Amino acid sequence: MKKTFSLLCLFSVIGCSSIRFTSYDTIPVVFEKREDHTRDISIKVSKEFYLWGLFPGTRELRIDKEFVDRGYDSIAEVEIEEDRQARDIAWTLFTLGFYTPKSYVLKGKTKRNKLKRSTLKRNETKDIQ
Repeated sequence: MKKTFSLLCLFSVIGCSSIRFTSYDTIPVVFEKREDHTRDISIKVSKEFYLWGLFPGTRELRIDKEFVDRGYDSIAEVEIEEDRQARDIAWTLFTLGFYTPKSYVLKGKTKRNKLKRSTLKRNETKDIQ
């Protein structure tokens, strides 16, 4: 019994989840430094997986959409970090890997404060709703 439980705990920690980070060029998203982008920003994002990360297969996280949804119009020096929160690990262990939340932190720099919804371009407004 102990071996079975140990194996289930091991599977729940190692899992097979896969996330594809993409951008549809809704706003400029670059990994390089830009002199006019000086304001640090950070966004936490979570995605859910099931059965040790096997379902729903590969998830997509649109970097530009995440920033647009929060009102930013341009991002530079983008960094993506996996955020291993105790809550996520506890859910994974408690459900023996049947439910596996994954959290990420998207970091970057922008050139100004958030945009008001009325100042966004028409095609960006569609993504926010």
